[in-house]
Amino acid sequence: MGSVEISPKGYSSGPRIKHVCRNAAVALGRPLATFPEKTELRLSALPTNEKAQLLRQESENKSGEIMLHRKIAVNCF
Repeated sequence: MGSVEISPKGYSSGPRIKHVCRNAAVALGRPLATFPEKTELRLSALPTNEKAQLLRQESENKSGEIMLHRKIAVNCF
């Protein structure tokens, strides 16, 4: 049978992953991935009851802000 060579410790036979990804982006002519600074809150991973609670709180906060803006507008005139 053929012999199997074991590489010395610390020696890698292939390129590092980041180099492979960078080279693929260059080869395909596509820009490297970028992400927006601020992302919107996504609730998809939360249990249903927690989603409902957060949506209720957000709704209450928005309605409170609207009331505050109305009071300020009334006091300004």
